[in-house]
Amino acid sequence: MRSEKYLVVISWITLGTALVIWLFPIIWFVLASLKTPKDMYDIASFNLSPYNFLRVFQNYPIALYMRNSLILAFGSGVIAVTVGTLTAYGISHTKFRFKNPTTIFIFLVRLVPSMAVMVPLFLIFSSLGLTNTFHGLILAHAVSALPLVVIIMLGYFSDFPKELVDAAYIDGCNRFNVIYLIVIPIVKPGLTVVSIFAFIVSWNNFDISLLLGYLPQYKTMPLGLAMMNTQYGILWNLIAAAGALYILPTIILAIALQRYVVRGLTAGAIKG
Repeated sequence: MRSEKYLVVISWITLGTALVIWLFPIIWFVLASLKTPKDMYDIASFNLSPYNFLRVFQNYPIALYMRNSLILAFGSGVIAVTVGTLTAYGISHTKFRFKNPTTIFIFLVRLVPSMAVMVPLFLIFSSLGLTNTFHGLILAHAVSALPLVVIIMLGYFSDFPKELVDAAYIDGCNRFNVIYLIVIPIVKPGLTVVSIFAFIVSWNNFDISLLLGYLPQYKTMPLGLAMMNTQYGILWNLIAAAGALYILPTIILAIALQRYVVRGLTAGAIKG
């Protein structure tokens, strides 16, 4: 019993130390966004002010960047989750000749660095007239998130009780009714998880947004943050304020849906 108590104490100390190390930059970043430029590097100063946020909205089109990022994140998320879920369901509940190679190919696509496909991606989208358009950017973001959605949903569908599907067919349901009335309600936690991940993939995307949406009216938050340099150097107080606004949506999603994230990661890790 004493050894178990020692292990618990050591575990809590290790976890607490790791948590402090991980959270310290974020806490400093948020506090820096609320400090005036002269107090920014003073750790002991807690004279908080909305000065930086007001300056950011006055000097930069942050509202435009956030709007564009939200449009791309939600639009691409809907497409990626819909197509990826149907693809995972088809792979897990259908027997076809190249089933295993198809699954392996999806996993390998997820491992390919995005920069490796930037040139052909630009040439294809440019020839189709999809550069500097919201529908082109949404499509590209959805494609980048699609392999991850399929991989996670395969983990959920691997544990899906096929007897329910067979019973639904016996009761007279067609394939669409089975998916809508039986499958989706059961895998709703998985859909929540992949929706979060699809949102984050699009929200944090830099290279595709830079390549296909380089005009000012299509720039997203990552591009906006990267372009906040001035002739006088980097204004870190404004960068901190913009960065705090940038991480706010993902923090809200993580806090609101944290219990689904753990379940989704476990299912994907065991069966993926």
